[in-house]
Amino acid sequence: MKITGTLVNNTDEDKSYLQIEYNLYDADGAQIGTALANINNLKAGGTWKFEAASMEKPEDVANWERVDVSGF
Repeated sequence: MKITGTLVNNTDEDKSYLQIEYNLYDADGAQIGTALANINNLKAGGTWKFEAASMEKPEDVANWERVDVSGF
């Protein structure tokens, strides 16, 4: 299972590392996993087209929500 999207570094600082994380839920609303993506060296103002990957089967995932974007 993959969640795709675009993240923009809208700061004036280069980022050495960024990570985006999603919680994945089944049809009953129970969390069944997470999807993660990370990147190194995103420039200030840079754009990252990410794919947050998970080991869950797409048919098992009914919903997801972004939990965190972190980095330094």
